[in-house]
Amino acid sequence: MENIYSTLILLLAALFFLVMPLVFTVFNILNLFLKKPIHATGFEIATLLCGPLMTGLLYGLLDFKDYDSPINLWGGTQVHAPVDSQYLWTVILLGGIGLIGYILVRFYHSKLPPLAFVLGMAMMMVGCIECILWIIQLGKGLAVGIGDDLFWILYLCLFPINFILCCLSASLRAIQAYPVWPVKQYKNPFVSKCAALLSQSKHWPWLGILVAVPVLLLVVLIITLFGQAPDAVIRAFTETSDWTLSQKISPPPVQIDTHYLCTVSLQGHRKLVRPTRYGIRRGERIVVNRQLCVANAFEQLVQERTPHLHRLIRYVYDTYGYPISRHIKTALAADMVYLIMKPLEWLFLVALYLFDPKPEDRIALQYLPPQEVKRLKQETEANVCIYDADRSI
Repeated sequence: MENIYSTLILLLAALFFLVMPLVFTVFNILNLFLKKPIHATGFEIATLLCGPLMTGLLYGLLDFKDYDSPINLWGGTQVHAPVDSQYLWTVILLGGIGLIGYILVRFYHSKLPPLAFVLGMAMMMVGCIECILWIIQLGKGLAVGIGDDLFWILYLCLFPINFILCCLSASLRAIQAYPVWPVKQYKNPFVSKCAALLSQSKHWPWLGILVAVPVLLLVVLIITLFGQAPDAVIRAFTETSDWTLSQKISPPPVQIDTHYLCTVSLQGHRKLVRPTRYGIRRGERIVVNRQLCVANAFEQLVQERTPHLHRLIRYVYDTYGYPISRHIKTALAADMVYLIMKPLEWLFLVALYLFDPKPEDRIALQYLPPQEVKRLKQETEANVCIYDADRSI
């Protein structure tokens, strides 16, 4: 019975997250061209309620990394983030402005004065421009077909496409339904001409484009006051790699090892796990931090002094460490393992300082290429026992 319930829940989740966005897209396209739309209000409200939630959830689940972090070949998404995380809130702010503009135009158009209506259209256009940039940014992934990520890239584009469709539909219907305002003459000819333009709804689309410029300037002023760069909107898409508008080059991809501390040093948040450099393990390039180097140095010391105890440690790791590493697939999970291992790291460090004459030298030499180890040994004349990388953790 429990299996039936689990299967039913999975089917419902698949229906909601996979099928419904496609259904919304089809009806939004049809309603844009039909003279008698099919439940247009219901589908548009559902689109604007579910679209941001599902897109944000999917974006978070993909666990994108910024361009300056190496991609993990062992698992996870195989592309970098399409938007730099430093400027992600600017992108969200512009999306919110577009959403507010859509609500004004779609649901309050008959109550708005002409100038307020034009302002709503300008805000809506700001959101549409951002959606176009988003689709262009992801367009390279759709055109090239980036492996298993193609499916998710397509779904990340669905809400921006639907938002543009909803905005077009709302603008056309609102302009057609807007009452004709009588033209009032003013003493100032310029003011009279502006009033004449605003009184005719056919002029509002291009007026909205003009008003969108000062709206964007106001947004730039606000984000600058909050510490963002004035060109944060552009940088959000250009300070990336792997995408259409990207201008950065990422480090080469890294193969995460089955050792859970190797996983932690790459997957964890950089400010916490503090990766220090690249290293070589079993011929593969990995990211190392001090915790990983201390643990490996401790194993070397144990292997050197007490081989029998080392075999026991290896058995325990092979039994429990490997399965643990398979579950560390998010930055949060890596952070938790890092914090859990911190007391053990201190114990390893105490053992190294008690029984090794040059503990820091041993730690520093972990996971270095053999030629680099040889060079450092010659420079420091350190008597450090270096084991084959295949025998280290």
